[in-house]
Amino acid sequence: MRRITIQNIADAAGLSKFAVSRALSGKTGVSDSTREMVLRIANEMGYQARPKQTTQTIAVLSEDAELINGELNQKIMSGIRDECHTVGLELIELQTTGARQLSDVVGRADGLIFVGVNQPKLYQEASQLSVPIVKIGTFEPLEQFDIVRGTNYETGRVIGDLFLRHGHKHMAYVRGRRDFRGRQERFNGFFASIHLDPSAKVSDLRWKSEGELQKKLNRLLDGPNPVTGFFCAHDGIAVTIMSELLSRNLRIPDDVSIVGYGDYLAAQHIRPPLTTVNVPGFAFGREAVRLILDRLNEPTSKRYSMRIQIPSEVVFRETLGDRAAERNN
Repeated sequence: MRRITIQNIADAAGLSKFAVSRALSGKTGVSDSTREMVLRIANEMGYQARPKQTTQTIAVLSEDAELINGELNQKIMSGIRDECHTVGLELIELQTTGARQLSDVVGRADGLIFVGVNQPKLYQEASQLSVPIVKIGTFEPLEQFDIVRGTNYETGRVIGDLFLRHGHKHMAYVRGRRDFRGRQERFNGFFASIHLDPSAKVSDLRWKSEGELQKKLNRLLDGPNPVTGFFCAHDGIAVTIMSELLSRNLRIPDDVSIVGYGDYLAAQHIRPPLTTVNVPGFAFGREAVRLILDRLNEPTSKRYSMRIQIPSEVVFRETLGDRAAERNN
């Protein structure tokens, strides 16, 4: 005899899986008549609820459509796993790409963590579940979820100050082929810092093809006021820029300085080793679990939505140096 599921009841009742789950669990959000109908249908179909969990469970839904985020997501997941193990929480890990739906965790999870997910419809569905939700990374203005994030704007300010202290006057912010909110926030901070020096200038470098990159680099590197400092939106982009500069026989950091972002494996293995910004992904994951646990421990508390910012850290290696005077006189 096949096991009757919540989805079977939802199909028979003509309701969503979420509504059936709430009716069966006694939660608010459905009318008394709907609850009675669901309970009747469940009884007629022979539905047997799963034994109540003695251990609370967190579900993590992650999206890694951009491979560049792979290493960061791995760090975040390591922090989540470590903290769940420490506090005794069960963990369900799911990818939201393709046909994967939030319904996979309905009735199974006491809290949800979203890692880099950019699906507004998914968040709308999640908000109906009445379980604690934490988002790591992307968020909308004034969004009423608990959020753990980095310090993009502050990072841009710090890197801008570093270049100025090293005597650079013309710098480029390198976005790459794609643009994301975090990259824009870092540019805003970078520009704000450089703008404090009236004699300094920032160029915004983005491209759609390799040929376009080479043409734009040629323009930035030639002329009376060439770029001497590059702040790259990602370590992978920094590796690309370094390759282009070295192919032009430019010395790093003697002629040109480069700072990356992320502190991924590529930053450590390239030569010279890349000065970059470490993003504390492990801490993101750990704090997200702690936020969920706080909510679970105080289920009736009317706390405001929380935002935790965990500061990044500059990792000094060998690609940031003083401006080469001979190239700027």
